[in-house]
Amino acid sequence: MKLPPEPEICIIGAGFAGLCAGVKLKEAEFTKFTIFDSNSEVGGTWLVNRYPGCACDVPSHLYSFSFAPKPDWTKHYSSQPEILEYLKDVTRQYGLYPHIRFQTRVESLRWNANSLKWIAVIHNTLTNEKQTLAYDFVISGVGMLRIPNYPEEFCKFTGELIHSAVWNPDVDLTGKRVGVVGTGASGIQIVPTIVDQVDKLTVFQRRAPYLMPKIQFEYPEVCKWALTKVPGLRWATRATIFWLQELLYIGFQHNTVGAKLVEKISTVQRRSQISHEMLRKKMTPNYEFGCKRILPTNDYYPAIQKPNVNIVSGKIVQVKDKTILTDDGASTDLDVLILATGYKPHDYFAPMNIIGKNSEDILHTWKTEGPKTYLGTVCSSMPNYFSLLGPNTALGHSSVIFVIECQCDWMVRLLQFMQKRDMYSFSVKEAAEDDFMHFYDEGHTKTVWGNANCGSWYVNSKGKITTLWPYNLVSFWRLMNGLNTEAFDFK
Repeated sequence: MKLPPEPEICIIGAGFAGLCAGVKLKEAEFTKFTIFDSNSEVGGTWLVNRYPGCACDVPSHLYSFSFAPKPDWTKHYSSQPEILEYLKDVTRQYGLYPHIRFQTRVESLRWNANSLKWIAVIHNTLTNEKQTLAYDFVISGVGMLRIPNYPEEFCKFTGELIHSAVWNPDVDLTGKRVGVVGTGASGIQIVPTIVDQVDKLTVFQRRAPYLMPKIQFEYPEVCKWALTKVPGLRWATRATIFWLQELLYIGFQHNTVGAKLVEKISTVQRRSQISHEMLRKKMTPNYEFGCKRILPTNDYYPAIQKPNVNIVSGKIVQVKDKTILTDDGASTDLDVLILATGYKPHDYFAPMNIIGKNSEDILHTWKTEGPKTYLGTVCSSMPNYFSLLGPNTALGHSSVIFVIECQCDWMVRLLQFMQKRDMYSFSVKEAAEDDFMHFYDEGHTKTVWGNANCGSWYVNSKGKITTLWPYNLVSFWRLMNGLNTEAFDFK
């Protein structure tokens, strides 16, 4: 049995990862692929997240594909609408729309050891029809920040309840008593955007976040012209941003001078922007810098000092009708409650069910034992399966688009290697997987993520980091730049 000239490839997700996979496959002349997405348009997280103030916290010229530069970004940090339009433009430019089946979910995958194919159950949510199809390879681009986290206690709230990831634009916040639960990436963008619209705004803060100044500006037309016309300027701009972001990595090393220096920037911002001593104390984190995501913003501290804002740091102990009770005795009546409570990254690819080699239930294994991968891209229990931006590959300091491109380039090299040698399937050896996981775990012993406890979503229920890449991006590029075929069993 050998790999057919045109293998059938299933891509799950039409966000950055799925679209990148489609582009790279087309360039390598693998054209028989289908991208499945449960939404009605491309964009993934940048389609479904539409909350007020939604924007990226990585500079625009780095949070984009290297093969599809956009010289006319409006701002240094882009908003959700502009990123979504960029992804639509990429999809049109590279002719991916004909390959996409929208409003269609891959419900389950099962590895067939006899045919060496993945058997997929596909569900069209418009017609409610289901199909069973066979694929030579599967590429997962579903990402980790996809399933909204709804803490159970808030289901008892009888007012308007909105999750930031499922925003309801029909709810009018004007003149309302509004509560925001959470001060992560979405919370610190929502609060400054709605503060002048609402009557009273209560922010329920579990742990104060570390903030950093946001170097935000609009690109003047002359800059856009130069980035379009001047040879090499676009590349130099992207490279400069890349290396500046790489420098931030020193801030995530455990107990180092570099980390203390970066933390100092956050401290200076807090002291200069918050005038009231008691509020400044309330907004000072009590955990090591970098343990949770560092949030760039210039307007959050000024927003929470407005007279209609109250910060509640007490633990929420009860939700009764429209009232939130905390353990410090505070009682807050609300009309609207906004949950900026993030996602469930450790649900991985759920609700999709995957049965891998030897009938292994992959989701059960990953939830009970933690995921094991090789290069954060393939798994010994899932032959012919690629995971883009899955376990072990998220970042705390730079652009995940770089990671996705590295993974897609490596994936194409592996497929081309197999095609030239008439190979039909690959399975990474467990020894190679174990070696990589040892390298991965060892890396975290030197980072703040592996040494601090702050309730971060980076850590699973067992206290193990399964999400973040522990090294800088240059290290990831070096690993992915080659192809160690000795790490695989081929058929």
